Amino acid sequence: MENDAILKGKRPAGHIGWVIFIGMLLLSASCGIPPEAQGTQPEELEGSRTQALSVDLDGDGTDENVTYRRTAGGFELAIDGKELGEELAAAGLRAENAHDECLAVDLDTSDGFVEIAVMSDGGSADHRTDFVRFDGGGAVYLGGVPGLVNGEAPAAVPDGEGGVSSYVSFELLQRWTFPAEYRLENGRMTVEMQEFYVDEALKTFNKTALIQLAAYDSPEGDGRHVIDAGTALALYGAAPAEEPDGEGWVLAGDESGKPHYLRAAFPGAVENAAGEWTAAADAIAGLELYG
Repeated sequence: MENDAILKGKRPAGHIGWVIFIGMLLLSASCGIPPEAQGTQPEELEGSRTQALSVDLDGDGTDENVTYRRTAGGFELAIDGKELGEELAAAGLRAENAHDECLAVDLDTSDGFVEIAVMSDGGSADHRTDFVRFDGGGAVYLGGVPGLVNGEAPAAVPDGEGGVSSYVSFELLQRWTFPAEYRLENGRMTVEMQEFYVDEALKTFNKTALIQLAAYDSPEGDGRHVIDAGTALALYGAAPAEEPDGEGWVLAGDESGKPHYLRAAFPGAVENAAGEWTAAADAIAGLELYG
């Protein structure tokens, strides 16, 4: 599936347009918000502008006129002059540090709809893309995925069949990011979390045990043994905690090739050889710390 068939949008007549080609095709243009869509406007950020798209969003053969503008509180979105911000906020769409432009993205080329993708950078580079569908009468918030669909890193890549290749991130001893597939199911973007994530590319042995650590032969807690202080380790897998403040497992390897499962407590503690919790930064050097 070619990406330029998934990202859509064309220039409305009478406006200046431009083409951005970054592995995907997007045509957009700028114009003012229609008078009927103005009303009371949120505070506009200095340097922000109004973007306009003309695209058939609901598959009825007629293009809708979309206007989008980044604001201090997030963004404004109107379709055919109808403001949708309050409707989307009520549905749970928050876009902290929204981008200057949205995109028209065809998540599923077989369903007749084209979605609006709202991209944001969050409060601490928590890049995200949220999807909005127009069903002919109003906005439907479909949820979102980590990453950006505009070709910038970190990338989220729609496949045109209802799926988006992206990633999951979570914290357990350190900040983890693993590839993940999201899918539009029953009107919502969902991801099936794995019980245990492993990435062999992380076997770099760039961590060092600072104390004696308890370790196990399996995540079921079998074969308890001790890793000596000074041992070079690679952390290359993790099972996220099932509860927000619960326990999980981290997969470590030493240079002999032996795997070790470390018992960890969310967000940053690891079991030491005495069976007690030690703060992760005091137990292992070289962690990719969260926060």
